[in-house]
Amino acid sequence: MKSERRNKIFCSLVSMNQFIDTVLFLIVFMLFFIFPFTVKAAFSLAITSASPTDILDKEQIVEVTLQIEDLPSGDSYFRAGWKSGSSYVGYVQNNGGNWVELRALSGECSDYFKISEATTSAILKIKIGEENDISTGTIPIKAHRLTSSCSSSYGSNEFNTNILLPTSTPVPTTTSTPIVTAISTATATSTPIKTATSTPTKTATAKPTTTSTPTESGQAETPEFVVSDIKTSTPEGIVAGASTSKKFPFLSIFFIVAGIMFLGYGGYLIYNNKHGKTNEVS
Repeated sequence: MKSERRNKIFCSLVSMNQFIDTVLFLIVFMLFFIFPFTVKAAFSLAITSASPTDILDKEQIVEVTLQIEDLPSGDSYFRAGWKSGSSYVGYVQNNGGNWVELRALSGECSDYFKISEATTSAILKIKIGEENDISTGTIPIKAHRLTSSCSSSYGSNEFNTNILLPTSTPVPTTTSTPIVTAISTATATSTPIKTATSTPTKTATAKPTTTSTPTESGQAETPEFVVSDIKTSTPEGIVAGASTSKKFPFLSIFFIVAGIMFLGYGGYLIYNNKHGKTNEVS
């Protein structure tokens, strides 16, 4: 009797639990259809293309196409640039057509490209800029979505581009060397012209006595030889351009030697004449 009663009580409890579970399931099912839950998808940003992908000049404009999903409400600001180390460089054109240089993800970001309405795509115009240094080769670009105060940011995927900038070849500079032209200027110099000066030359001349009268001692007078100064003009001057060396006075020496010989011969005649007359007296 007691066991049968226990079985009946257990069965009733199980039936009640099943009933409660069924009611709860029906309530949840009804609430799901009456008040549906809206699950909001997460925001995403991706670069789908870039044109052109070969960059030949730092001022070359590249159009970057963005794919946007579930853009948050409010103002959003977008930019894109080339990766350089741990940061990004370049310029982005904003809605007013002005080029804005990429800065650190802080401070003011409201001067980038602005999107206020919900959209699924956008095109950004970017360029490197002459003052930015960037390596050649395959360099990726990346886009960012920012708020006006740069308080939050979201990055896209990296899209590769080919940087083919010309390398500068140093050109040797030629320095102009002044050419000095020597101009010879003839300077007239006065050349002294020596005038002929007369050099006195002593020439011995014989002055024999015309008569040979015997003296009281019986001897005749010895003729006197008088040496007179005869000035002969010996040209010593030179003209301009002639040699300044003195010529040897051959002519003067000739006259001197001839005079000496003449005097010697005259003396010999006088001596011979004297001794001849003495022999005749004796």
